[in-house]
Formats: sequence, structure tokens, C-alpha cells
Amino acid sequence: MSMTMERTGSCRRVGVVCGGALLFSILAVPGYAADSDSAAPPQPGAAEHNRVYQIARGAKELYDAGQFQAACAKFEEALAIDSVDPFSRLYLSMSLFRLGKTNEAIDCLDKSKTPEPDDVVGWYNAGVTYGMFGSFDKALKNLNYFVEHFTGDSRLQEARSLIDAFTKAKTTQLTDVSGDQDYFNLAVKEGATRWADNSMPVRVYLGSGKKLPGFDPAFVESVKSACNDWSVASGGIVSFEFVSSAKNAQIRIEWTDDPSVLKNAAEAGHCQLSGNEKGSSLADVILLIRNRSDNSIVSALKMKYTALHEIGHTLGIAGHSMNVRDVMFLGILNDSFPDGISERDTNTLKKIYSTSTTKLFSSDQNAWIANTNQGSAEVNAGHPLAAIPLLEQAVEQAPAEKKNFVRGVLGLAHYNHALNLIRARDMDSAKTSLDKAVELLEIGGDKKNLSKARGAYKFLNAPPQRPAGPPSFQFSR
Repeated sequence: MSMTMERTGSCRRVGVVCGGALLFSILAVPGYAADSDSAAPPQPGAAEHNRVYQIARGAKELYDAGQFQAACAKFEEALAIDSVDPFSRLYLSMSLFRLGKTNEAIDCLDKSKTPEPDDVVGWYNAGVTYGMFGSFDKALKNLNYFVEHFTGDSRLQEARSLIDAFTKAKTTQLTDVSGDQDYFNLAVKEGATRWADNSMPVRVYLGSGKKLPGFDPAFVESVKSACNDWSVASGGIVSFEFVSSAKNAQIRIEWTDDPSVLKNAAEAGHCQLSGNEKGSSLADVILLIRNRSDNSIVSALKMKYTALHEIGHTLGIAGHSMNVRDVMFLGILNDSFPDGISERDTNTLKKIYSTSTTKLFSSDQNAWIANTNQGSAEVNAGHPLAAIPLLEQAVEQAPAEKKNFVRGVLGLAHYNHALNLIRARDMDSAKTSLDKAVELLEIGGDKKNLSKARGAYKFLNAPPQRPAGPPSFQFSR
């Protein structure tokens, strides 16, 4: 029986992997029609309770209409009657936040009654709201309680994703030395690349979402408007041209109605930007058309915000701002969108485009990308042994959340090296490399190549293949 061994698939080159905008959804507070007109009012009991309910409902209508100052007054009226009413306290803090009074919003939320041990809504809402306000310690305290005590809740995965995001944001916040004018150091902290000066206008392909149930054609204009806003804000430094073919595009934007397609369980969109010292080469964006909270179709306004955020990533703002007023802050709370591209957003973009692509990409933060790309090229060229030290160095250099990805690439190198050793009949060394390959591919989550590596053990005990003889033929009679 003959068995054929083939060098397995190519390693994908990596660039600056950008995240997406997180969506922080507030759960409906029991007893209030916070998100639905069909919710029933509180059962008759205390007339005072019903009075609070009516005032709070009216205040929420003002909030939804964008009349935040008037909403504050009404929520304060409700709280004067019942100082611990959770709905009024929550939305008063959000109204203050929308007015730009973030510290007052946090103080307001601090006065909330500690949720009861079994109050799933209270713990979750407090966590996501504190997170949006940039108070990450308090956000983590509430969300950690949530994941520890409500293990069967449908939002468990989303809560864990928020915990990861807020933990990282807290560390970033503590080391943030950016000034009031921009957040350049955060934008390029984990590596950066940008479009080369001669790349403008950047070609954008916008996929058709018409086959997705509920797709709103207005989303197309939301994205185009977002691109125009960035072009105007940059003073023409960046510009866009929409093209009809994904093959010729530099930025490819697609739609999805499936949240599981995105890499983070709390994201509304995601961007992956590839590039090197010569500049960006390709950006892939996915935009979610449904709200995670209730599976409803997002508004055109929410899509505009998500597009603004993701387009910012495609332009080279790889990291996130720690200021909730910037469009590149890590997320949004319900419909609490920033007014638009802020002055800090603009200044950060301009600073990126006044820095050479070589200097951006050659930073220490990008060393892991360079070594991963070089190692991948060696694997693709059939030189896995040369790739291994490069990829081992890349594992050490990569940020924590990227290490497993690089380990998967390293596992692929070990697998290809093992196949070469098998061909050379060095079976003991081949088994050692296969063992490493399986371990690393499993960590990296590369299921396809993991399966191939496990299957390669059969070659260790296979007899040597007989050398092929000269071609033979016979005359026909």
C-alpha cells in the first residue's frame, strides 16, 4: 500500500488585526416598558409606585427623542418619590452621559441600590453601563458577579467577552499617557500600518446584503456617509472610491445577520487590516445588521456609527481611544452614539498619516507581525526548519491575545518539518515534531491542519516506499 505525503497548505500572512465596536445592550428593567410598548405597568399596590412608573415612562420618551436635559428633570422627579427606582436611576445616569457629564453619570449610578443576589438584569446592566462610562473597575465587579452566579443565562458568552475587553481597556487606561489633543500612542500601541500616500483614493467594495432578511437599503448610504465623514474630517488626506468588484478593492465590506460570524461575542462589527512597512494592503470589514439584544434590525443611525468606527480601523487607527466621546472608543451603550468624528479622532488620524509607513510598521509592536509573515513565507516556500525560530520569536513578541494565533502557525511549521523528516526516514525526530505540531495546532484552533497532523502518525510506521523504476511499455500485437 502506498501513501502520499503532501506539504500542507499555505500559511496566511498577517497584518494589523483590528477589533470592532462593542455593543453594550441594556436589558429591560422588570416592571417597565423600557424596550417595548407592550410591557405591563406594575401591579396595583402603592399609588406612589404607579406614579413613579408613569413619570419614568414619560421621561424615557424624552430620552428616546434626544431631549436629555428634559429627561433628566423627569427622572429626578421620579427619584424624588422613590430614590432607589432602578429604571429611573439607570436612565438618569445615561441622560447625564449623553449630555457630556460623564463624572456625574458615574456618581448617579453609584447611588443605585446594590442588586439583589438573584437580580440578573441589575448586575448585567450595571456592568455594561459602567463599562460604557469608562469606569472599568466597577464594570468588572458587576460582570464578574454575573458570570459567576448566572451560568445558564443566554448572555453569558457576551458578558465574558465584555470582561475580556474591559480588562484590557483597564490596563490600557492605566498606561495611557496621551494628551487631550489625540490618542496616537493608543492607536498604534499594538502595531500599525496605513495606506501609502499614493494609494488614494482607496478602493472600497460594498457587498450586497439584499439576500439577508430585513436588510435595510439605507445601510449602504450609512457606510458611504461614514467614508465621506472621514474624508472631510481628514481635510482630504484620505479619500475613497467605491468599486463594483471585490477583486479590485482595497477595503472589502460585507454584511451579516449572524453574530457568531464575528470574532467577539459583543461586537457590532469587525475589521482585519493587513499590511507591511510599505503600507496597508487589504482591509476586510464585517457589519452586523441585527441587534444582539433582541435580534431586531439595527437602525440606520447605529449602522452609521458602526461603519464610522470600522472605517477608522481600516484607515490605520488599530487601537481604541479611552475617551467615550471619540468615535474610536471601544463601544457604545444602546443608542448612545457620539456626535460624530471628534477632534481627537481627526488629530489622531492626521498624526498617523504624517508618520511614514516604515516607521509605523517597524515599531517594536509590529515585530511579531514581521516575524510571523517571514516565517509564513518560509513555510510556503518549503523551508519549515527556517521558519521555526522566526515563529518562536514571534510567539514571544506577540500581544497576549495574538499568541495562540502565532502558535498555530508555528504548529503548521512543525508539521511540515515532520513530513520532511519522515521522507528522510528519521522517525524519532519526526514523532517529536509531530507531537509539537499537534499541541500547537490545537492551541491555535487550526482544526483542519490539526486533523492532518494527527493523521500523519500513520506514516511513522509505514515501510519505505519502493523507488519508482524506469517507465515500461510493451508493443501491441
